[in-house]
Amino acid sequence: MSQPTRSLRSDTRPLYVRAVDALYELIEEGVYEAGQLLPAEAVLAARLGVSRSTIREALGHLVKDGLIVRKQGVGTFIAPRSAQISGGLERLASFRSVAELAGVQVQVVAREVSLRPPDGVIAATLQVPAGSEIAQVQTVEAIDGCRTAYLEGSIAGNLVDFSQLAADEGTLLEHLCQHTELPIAYSRTAICAIEADRPLADRLGVREGKAILHLAETIGHKLSLSRHCQIEQSG
Repeated sequence: MSQPTRSLRSDTRPLYVRAVDALYELIEEGVYEAGQLLPAEAVLAARLGVSRSTIREALGHLVKDGLIVRKQGVGTFIAPRSAQISGGLERLASFRSVAELAGVQVQVVAREVSLRPPDGVIAATLQVPAGSEIAQVQTVEAIDGCRTAYLEGSIAGNLVDFSQLAADEGTLLEHLCQHTELPIAYSRTAICAIEADRPLADRLGVREGKAILHLAETIGHKLSLSRHCQIEQSG
């Protein structure tokens, strides 16, 4: 297959953002296929008309999104289709990845991981059998010291290594992208405006009753369509 040459200079967005989108398109179009070794950074930079440092930054975002995998001493490969988590609002990505693409840094200011029985709503969403446990990750993330997002992720406990999850530093979605190969079948996102109740207001550092944006994402995997991952974000 002939390799494309694209120029990103006509776009007005930051170069690394354009490079991320261009690489996504090449992968989604099948130019670079699952399991394929990516060309060297210098080659990719020449094809897209950007510097190697720009390509290196763009590839870093694709690693975080689970689209590519770096193997020490071997190279960078396109992740198996079963490991690529994409969909939702254009493509499924963590809050931190989206913020970094916008040029801002996100800090995790609070994180709590637990293994517990699900409540009724989560049990119905995840469709877990009676007596099952769920792994839950709750994080509060800030931009420039301002608490911006509260993220709560839940997944059937038997689908993750809880000790590895607890030792990680990010959200459940970031953990799934970087450390698992669950074959994703679909994702759905419900978006609505809500008023912050007292617990949520305390986590975000806002007044109770403040209007905030709420996203509830359900991600299903192919091993069993009756089991899902639920991720909720508010901010």
